Amino acid sequence: MSSAPRATEGFKVHAILLERSSFARHLQAESKSGTSGAQGHFDLDVKRNLPPTPITRRFTESLTVTARGLIGSVETWRAEATYLGEFELAEDSEVSIESATTVHVPALLYGFAREHLADLTRRSLVGQLMLPPMRFVEDEAQAETVADVPVPTAKKQPRKR
Repeated sequence: MSSAPRATEGFKVHAILLERSSFARHLQAESKSGTSGAQGHFDLDVKRNLPPTPITRRFTESLTVTARGLIGSVETWRAEATYLGEFELAEDSEVSIESATTVHVPALLYGFAREHLADLTRRSLVGQLMLPPMRFVEDEAQAETVADVPVPTAKKQPRKR
């Protein structure tokens, strides 16, 4: 990333960093259910992590995206990514701090987490997970939920002899 901040919709992006990433596959859960981790469904959890101090024109915000592979109610795998961003609202911005922290910044960070989780699961035996696009809205009554989306089936690679 370049050292100069970039202006986006009335605010500057100073930095976006991968803060935490993890992937775990629960083989015992798979053996009990008699299926592989590439089957079943996944659920998605997105959490905004705002700083404990009051938000000023320059602020940090992080977003954690967790995807879990499920067979029935049994978790067979879990992938998680947390991205942290440092932003600054322009003096003459038409974007309010509330709109920046509830809509614009989470949408920007979600794109990074979505790409990272796709790459992370592509390297696993559960198959690449392409998370759906997500709309972030100011009014929680308008929020859309994503649940029970089929997980792509992993293609078995032929064994080398």
